[in-house]
Amino acid sequence: AALSREHAAAVLAAVAEAEKEASPASAACLPLVRFLAAAARREALAAPAVLPSWLVGAPRLLWRLGAKNPAASEVVLRALHERAARAREGTPAATALEELQPALAPFFATRLPAAGDGEGKLVFGAFSALPTATQELAVDTVWMIGGGPLPAPLLRGLGLVCAREGLPTAVRERVGALVAARGG
Repeated sequence: AALSREHAAAVLAAVAEAEKEASPASAACLPLVRFLAAAARREALAAPAVLPSWLVGAPRLLWRLGAKNPAASEVVLRALHERAARAREGTPAATALEELQPALAPFFATRLPAAGDGEGKLVFGAFSALPTATQELAVDTVWMIGGGPLPAPLLRGLGLVCAREGLPTAVRERVGALVAARGG
């Protein structure tokens, strides 16, 4: 028998809570993230105008996962990418995706405020430590969200990570194309 909406929501909330409590490097993390991504996919088909609440927290989850669980990071990015591909302009889902864009900046890179008159500390996010294919998926995901200019924090994060030595040429070119097309 199928779960009622209330029971399904309770199960989803419990899994989301368990995911938050799980260590990013634990064996439980990836199955929990996969479950949430599958639920988001089903929810997107049932209610395409609404962004699943789990995906609203995706930037924070990506930061928390860091490079400790690249497979889970890929699942999160793929879920965001799929949702962004299905989001229709003007729907609450599209608006929510666009609103979470600035929160993706630390996943790429950010500069922490300085205590005094300095520049602050440059902190690279998990993006730099992920496999090339996952880095490309991350850039493609940003590309899929919205169509207008990128928010300034995200643009800075992309610029900082692009200047980092060791970034694969293909990824650097992909970031460059994104910034050229949507840099404002």
